[in-house]
Amino acid sequence: MPFKCVLCEKSEEWCVMNNFCLKCRRVKHLINIYGEEFYESMEKVFVRSEKQQENKIKLQKKDKEAGKVYGTVGDESHEPPKKKSNYSI
Repeated sequence: MPFKCVLCEKSEEWCVMNNFCLKCRRVKHLINIYGEEFYESMEKVFVRSEKQQENKIKLQKKDKEAGKVYGTVGDESHEPPKKKSNYSI
């Protein structure tokens, strides 16, 4: 939005306000760079189709029946097993 200069009241000046956190600003920047390609990638990576959702539900039911149920979020048992490091101390 243009404003008049407070001192001379002739030239127009611009005031830009930003209300994004750092992470959201980064996402906005990526959207500006990649445009539609960004949205397509997000859909491919993060959004599940109905068939994928059904498969996930079946796997979770199968794990539950086999006793492979993880705890609640924040519980250590919620996390999948960690890989062993190749480095030794």
